[in-house]
Amino acid sequence: MVNDQDTQAHDARDRSINYIEFIISGMWKTKAFYGEVFGWRFTDYGPTYCEFSDGVMTGGFEVGEPTPHGGPLVVLYGYDLPALMTAITK
Repeated sequence: MVNDQDTQAHDARDRSINYIEFIISGMWKTKAFYGEVFGWRFTDYGPTYCEFSDGVMTGGFEVGEPTPHGGPLVVLYGYDLPALMTAITK
């Protein structure tokens, strides 16, 4: 059974961006820019991937070749997936 505190915690992030990941060409320059301009913090997971945090949301930078028709990977959070699926397909 879900209590009111659990529901409130889920409602705050329901149907919002939970995580975002960008393909980049250079780790050092990217981290320097976002760290200096926005104050983001980073956790490295090898030479080609790092997680960033802006204090509210986390995401990732991965070194690689951009795809011609791609963009960032965006993960959306949904508390009630069946209801969200219904809204999407409408």
